[in-house]
Amino acid sequence: GSSNEAQCASRGSACGRELACVMALPTISPRATIAVPRRGRRGILRSSTQRDEDCQAPPHDGPRSPQPSRTRPIGLPGLPESAEQAAAAGAALAATKPLTARSLARRDRRRHQEEVLAEARHALLWQTPGDWDPYAFCALRQRLLEAGHSHGVSGLTAVAAQMSELALRAGSYRVPRPTPHSIQLPSGPYGAQWIGSQSMPSMQEEAAREQAQAPPLVCTPLPPLEAVSALRAIYPHHLLVMSFEATDFSEDGTGQVLGARGSRSAAQQEMFLRTSLDYNNKAAANLCSGGASPQGLLTAQAHPYIYAAPRVVVFRGPASKGYPFLEEHEQTVVNVLVSGRSSQRPMMMKHGEYFSNKEDVGAVVERLQLLAQAAVDPELMQVEGRVDFDSHLAQGCKPVLVIAANDLAYAGAPQPRHSIGLALQTWRQLHGTQFEAVVVASGEGATAQILDKLVNIDIYSSVLEGAAPVCHWPSGTAVLELSVNRALLNIRARWQPAAERRPSQGEGGSKAAKTPRRETQAALAPCSAPGGAPGMPGAAEDPAKAAVTADEPETPKVQELPRATGMDSRRAHQIALANRKADRFVQDPMGDQKRKLEKGAEDQSGYAGAKAVAAFASPRRLELEAKLKMLRGTLGGLADSLEMPEELKAHIIASISDDQLLTRHRQDVRQDFTGAAPLHDQLRQIAGRLDLRLQQRRAELPLEAGRPLAESPEGGLPGAAAGSPQPATAPGRSVNAVPMPSRISGGSSKRAGGTSQMSPSGSPRL
Repeated sequence: GSSNEAQCASRGSACGRELACVMALPTISPRATIAVPRRGRRGILRSSTQRDEDCQAPPHDGPRSPQPSRTRPIGLPGLPESAEQAAAAGAALAATKPLTARSLARRDRRRHQEEVLAEARHALLWQTPGDWDPYAFCALRQRLLEAGHSHGVSGLTAVAAQMSELALRAGSYRVPRPTPHSIQLPSGPYGAQWIGSQSMPSMQEEAAREQAQAPPLVCTPLPPLEAVSALRAIYPHHLLVMSFEATDFSEDGTGQVLGARGSRSAAQQEMFLRTSLDYNNKAAANLCSGGASPQGLLTAQAHPYIYAAPRVVVFRGPASKGYPFLEEHEQTVVNVLVSGRSSQRPMMMKHGEYFSNKEDVGAVVERLQLLAQAAVDPELMQVEGRVDFDSHLAQGCKPVLVIAANDLAYAGAPQPRHSIGLALQTWRQLHGTQFEAVVVASGEGATAQILDKLVNIDIYSSVLEGAAPVCHWPSGTAVLELSVNRALLNIRARWQPAAERRPSQGEGGSKAAKTPRRETQAALAPCSAPGGAPGMPGAAEDPAKAAVTADEPETPKVQELPRATGMDSRRAHQIALANRKADRFVQDPMGDQKRKLEKGAEDQSGYAGAKAVAAFASPRRLELEAKLKMLRGTLGGLADSLEMPEELKAHIIASISDDQLLTRHRQDVRQDFTGAAPLHDQLRQIAGRLDLRLQQRRAELPLEAGRPLAESPEGGLPGAAAGSPQPATAPGRSVNAVPMPSRISGGSSKRAGGTSQMSPSGSPRL
């Protein structure tokens, strides 16, 4: 060993690595290095004279058994690597897994997103709350949207939420324009109050509300907070109440409603980012005791709870404007009623957006009832005994309600919009008169169109049938301009004189005077005026003219309100949808009913109207089809003058046509028997020949008896008592026609071998 060390030391620094290897190996006389292991051996030391070809494994064509390698690389910690060696090693490692174009694009996108977020934090976050540049936020957000960085937009929104938390923690914020000045947020106490069905008074459905037509619900495509800001400008002296559905909760076991930085829902994130609801949310969580959590109370399917959050301040603008901090006169104070959903992804029917389980329907209806009862009760909007009314609010005004119906068509958790619309229709009949105005804010146009079609169906149908809507319209037309359907505003403008003369309903739900309905299309009369022009009531030459008379009689005849399908307004649209199977609009009811009859009577319950149309009286069927076609054309012209959407117009016209069809069918069924058509001429001849044979048979009977047979005093047939009624003559037969007797008394007695006697009344007796 000592000789080897002396030999290596004489060679200099070039043998440094080999020296380290030799020191770690046993002492061998010739110079050795680590060789490539041969197959079947652990590891060998080859000499300097051995070639690499000798160390290669022989070729083997057969299957090899997987044997683990018993060799491992020997690390040399004491020898540092050079820069060239590290670069070569990195290149070799990169060469083993080359980056694809998709990976390179993802890496570049992530790098660009991090650069934009770093720039946003540097430009937007300041030490003083409120030093916010909305224009820079909009520019950065636009850059991220154009580059397709969805996660970057979420990070940018988190920066805005962080600034809102700083402002709420400080209790004030500073507005830089036009002059930098500080604005104080309304001070507390920020409280909350839990409300359940057990703590609310029992709901009494008054019959007066069912008979009167409730005011319409304004379905708007605006988001809930934007609708609140618009209504505060329209109703500055009314109590403003809005609802909010919480969908995201913490998963740490507390079940608390997540704020702006933790929620995934865009609506919930914006609600906590732009308002001071976070303080009320923490107070509501502190009130839960006994193992209860906010998530369990809000999402309960049976006996759910909601909590009232008074004096919530909206102090930031929308995202489209860069979440700007608002001036003091631009802030809005609103009372929020927070609720939840019993199921994030409820089971729906195959056809249409309807709940499949009746428990889900009951949960939605119960939450709407709690919402209505809590919004009209001023005692629930109290904070430490002080009623939450601003100083300038009038105590006698009805509240204004905003129902949040956003995120119903969200891809991750869709909700059945048709079932929710039908529930709102029933809620409108029961509680619509208790509010000055009710706005349903959905945040998108498609959802607003569906809800408006379902909720206000009776108002549209009554107008097209020629009757003025009998309801308490909201004061002013500004709130109707928020509706997704301009037809409501046109109906209000056309029937404005009648709306002004009609007294409004008071707080106690008193009945309003009803306007008599015109008798139009009662029995499918031809829709034509005396001059020959189409005469639809309300469809005058000038559409802007009122369709009611100026002078009403002193004692008007109270008649039934217009109904779309011949039933009450609450269930009219429900039956129509059930007959059409998930809201399939029937453009041609006559053709559709004929196709159903040709297909076969699989479901006899839905073909009542079709049987009347498909009768074998061809002239009557053609006449009925012509009248229905004229009716549809007249209704379509009136709907176009009111600027109704095509989908809504087709649905209402189909409903009215079905109603008229069923009405005519009922009239045909109840038609008097005396008004039936006379018998055919051939039947008359048969009846005459039968009468002649009866007369001959009557003459032969006395001869067979052997003595003359007296007739009854009334001139009837022999064998009939004096007081016995004669069978009625069939309509259309001749007067001389005699019904066929079942058995003659005299003849039957002779054939039976008996003797007959005459009764005191003159009739034979066996």
